[in-house]
Amino acid sequence: MIASLYIGLGWLFLLHLADWMLVLPSAARFILSFATVLALPVLAIYLLFLRLRPADYRKISYEIEKAIPELKQEISTAVQFGLGKENRENYSQQLIADLIQRAGEKLKGIQGGSIFPVKALPLGKPTVYMLIVLVIGSLIRPSEICISLERYMSPDGVIGQWDGIGISPGDVRVARENEILVDVVNPGRTTGRIEWRGDANGSAPMTITEGKLAAKIKDIRTPLSYRILLGRRQSRFYRIDCYTPLLLSDIRLKITPPRYTGFQVRQMENQGDITAIRGSRVDISAVSTLPLEEARLLFDRSGQKEVAISEGRQLSVSFYIGRNEKYNIWGRTAQGDTFVNSAGYRITCLDDEVPEIEIIFPENDIMLGEGMKVSLIGAASDDFGLSAARLGYISSGRQKNTEINRWQKYPEDAVVEYVWDVGRLDVLPGDSVTYWLEALDNDAVSGPKLGRSRVQIIRVPTIEDIYRSLAQADSTVMEKIGQTEEPRNQLKEEIDKLAQSLKEARKIDWQQQAAAEQVLKKQQELAEQLEQALEQAAENLKQRENKWSFDPETMEKLAQLRELFDQVATDQMRQDMERLRQALDKLDKQEVGRALDNLKLSQEDFKRQLDQTMELLKELRQEQQMEKLDRQLQDLAQRQKDLKERTESRPNDGLNKRLSSEQKQLAEDLKKISNEMQELARELKESNREASQKLSENSDRLQQKQTGRKMEKASQSLSENNNSQAADLQKQVLSELSMISAGMQSARSSMRQAKNKAAAKAVQQRARDLLDLSRQQESLNQSAANAAANQNDLANQQQIIQRQAERIRRELDNMARNNMLLSPRSQQMMQEAARQMGQAAQAHSEGRGDQAQKGGQKALASLNGAAISLMESSGSSGGGSGDMMQDLSGLSGQQQAVNQGTSSLLPMPQEGGGQMSQQARSRMSRLAAQQEAVRQGMEEFGQKYGGRRDKAGRLDNLVEEMKQVIEDLKKQQVSRQTIERQEKILTRMLDAQQSLKERDFSRERQAESGRLPENSYRPPNTDKGKWTPQGLPAWKNWRQEYYPLEYKEILEEYFRLLGQ
Repeated sequence: MIASLYIGLGWLFLLHLADWMLVLPSAARFILSFATVLALPVLAIYLLFLRLRPADYRKISYEIEKAIPELKQEISTAVQFGLGKENRENYSQQLIADLIQRAGEKLKGIQGGSIFPVKALPLGKPTVYMLIVLVIGSLIRPSEICISLERYMSPDGVIGQWDGIGISPGDVRVARENEILVDVVNPGRTTGRIEWRGDANGSAPMTITEGKLAAKIKDIRTPLSYRILLGRRQSRFYRIDCYTPLLLSDIRLKITPPRYTGFQVRQMENQGDITAIRGSRVDISAVSTLPLEEARLLFDRSGQKEVAISEGRQLSVSFYIGRNEKYNIWGRTAQGDTFVNSAGYRITCLDDEVPEIEIIFPENDIMLGEGMKVSLIGAASDDFGLSAARLGYISSGRQKNTEINRWQKYPEDAVVEYVWDVGRLDVLPGDSVTYWLEALDNDAVSGPKLGRSRVQIIRVPTIEDIYRSLAQADSTVMEKIGQTEEPRNQLKEEIDKLAQSLKEARKIDWQQQAAAEQVLKKQQELAEQLEQALEQAAENLKQRENKWSFDPETMEKLAQLRELFDQVATDQMRQDMERLRQALDKLDKQEVGRALDNLKLSQEDFKRQLDQTMELLKELRQEQQMEKLDRQLQDLAQRQKDLKERTESRPNDGLNKRLSSEQKQLAEDLKKISNEMQELARELKESNREASQKLSENSDRLQQKQTGRKMEKASQSLSENNNSQAADLQKQVLSELSMISAGMQSARSSMRQAKNKAAAKAVQQRARDLLDLSRQQESLNQSAANAAANQNDLANQQQIIQRQAERIRRELDNMARNNMLLSPRSQQMMQEAARQMGQAAQAHSEGRGDQAQKGGQKALASLNGAAISLMESSGSSGGGSGDMMQDLSGLSGQQQAVNQGTSSLLPMPQEGGGQMSQQARSRMSRLAAQQEAVRQGMEEFGQKYGGRRDKAGRLDNLVEEMKQVIEDLKKQQVSRQTIERQEKILTRMLDAQQSLKERDFSRERQAESGRLPENSYRPPNTDKGKWTPQGLPAWKNWRQEYYPLEYKEILEEYFRLLGQ
């Protein structure tokens, strides 16, 4: 009985500890509870059975004897005799009674409780000990025993205290195949589980997040019950009901872009994301799985919009895109079921970008040209189309714009061109106009958007600005070209040394090859540097011609410069460099030598053209500086005249202060002009002494007259409101400025005269160059007559002469464009000479010596003919320089050379058959050209010094004598009489030269009375002291005649004084 109680208590304590330690699931607890409930009646019945069942004394005796061995046989014998009557037959009753009495007495001293309880339990004492430990462990936290009792008594019931613990969402309805998030607030633990039951049972751990335990139940397809397990505590079951989801299907989108974009309407199916241009209309249609009571379109940034419902399930809505945002479609059935697309759809609003426009030309800020017009070119673009282009500008502090283009078809890209007449803005020198281009797109939704280009500036230049910019451009070009002079000279020396070493060597060695390659490298770098400088110079010149207009002399100079820039090219030099490179590859000594000769010639030609260009550029700069000073003086005189007129109008005191400031500024401008005159005079001192002297005289005159000081006094008088005194000073200043302006005109005239003389000398120099080239051709012809001569060398020499002839021909072409008196015959003969030289070079290279000699002779004749034609043209064009003795000495030397050449012709060398040799004919033609040059020089001498009859008159008839000699040489009829005539000419020239040495010009001057020109005004005869101006021309008569503006005021003052 006691053992059964032990077993029952042990079992209960074991169940408690198992659940406490293992947190048994409800199913296990239910099974254990059920098993315990079944076991208790069985145990009770068993105990009752044991209580009612007779004792088995034999078994008891056996157990006693087993426990107490000394009682063995006694207890069992007594039990046997006491229970079994059949066993007593052979024993006496007394014996049996004594045995039973003695066994009873021994049993009285035995503690039965120490034997049977222990022996009645399984495993004996360990079981008892274990039960004791279980009982003690359970008593540590007695409250857990109650929880265990609750958990076993009600496995699915609410276990523990749940007050203050929030479970969300509790009972809930969920659309099928969705999920729910269950969270527990104030759980008191950091771990827990969620358990659910239904068609699919399961559980999941709960994690702590922001103080809450949370877990998801996913993919819910059938109704479920769920509860929360926090350790051994468990909540009640919450219901999750499922319903058929309210869904949308057949979603269709129709996107209609604004008409101005030109985009087509787009339609999309089963796609909710929208990407469209701002202002596009979006039409959405869809079908609901269940009939709806109401529906709305929810935007996350712009509110909501009602959705139209037709036939219960057809949905339609439209809206316009205006921003980036998200939207959802919300709907509700009559039963209260709702749907919301939690993910939502995205709306991407594409903005119509601001149009772009850039100014292509001009690229930077510019100075306004003389025509006061600016050609503007811009490039505009827009993503959907352009509607208009405008010009915006700020002038005189006011902002305005002018429409340039208005497009009807809205192009996406367009070129904007506009010729802007800036002169209409009434701008003055020194002003500036800020401008930009604007482009408008065709946005019909939010209105045309405006795009602007970068801002640029147009400056209205003063005369000082114009010429300063020109001078800076010229200085930059001259500096860059000047930087190449030293490298060019060094390279020329290296080429000379290399050519000399090649002549001395038998063959090309590696050192010479390396030196030649180094020469090619330096020549290449130099050519590139020069090309860049020349390109910049040509560009500056082009802008100058297109932008400004100058006097005819300057424009002529600009044209010459443009032609020179076109000719000064490195093409020929590059070809010669390529020939040298090819010759080096072949290691052919003769080819390398010829290539070096050609390269040297190219360098010389290039240097000559470059020097000529630089000289002309220098002259242009000087002429522009002269023109600048002239214009500044004219502008200064006009401003002074305007200021004088305002001074005489007697303005108020406030205006006098401004007039005084203007007068002071004029004085400063005059001082600057005077300084620039002095600087230009110093610059012209070597090249044009006469113009330099006149400029110096002008500057000195300003100092002597104290014109600037008078301007300052006038300014002071104006500040003191003494307008009368200021006007008198201004009148004096105007008179003096007129004199200075006239002096500037005289200086410019001197520059023009020097230019004409230089042109005549240039023609004469080309004639001398032709004579020198003629001698070279004659020497080549003589070499060609030698049958042993190397034909390749002759061909190379002929090509060199041909290139020199081409150079002279190009120079003559340039002169012909600017010298109307230059005969075209010289150009024609030069073309013929070059053609014959080319044929001769070709014949030499092909080994046809006879044809080469004929071509050379014809080329020689053409050269001589061109030289004679040039001499004749030079005589017509005039010119000359130097004093009498120096000029005559030069002519005498030239004549002596001609005489010696003619004398060497006698006796006349002849070929077989009595004909004059070709060599003699060539020499005679050359002598004729030289004699023509002397004759032209004598004509110039006579024109220059014709007024000095005591010296120059003696040489008048020498020109006719020279013409006769020229005729003899042309007809190839040189005789002793010709030689004598030449000697006579030379003698007279030497006599005249000696006479100039012995006698100087007479210093006496013959005075004559002043005489009036014919058809000029003669005053009437009147009595002395009574002369009146009535006989003068009428005012209207002289005023109707043309006079420069600066002279009219002087004339007015002059006649006014005469009339007083």
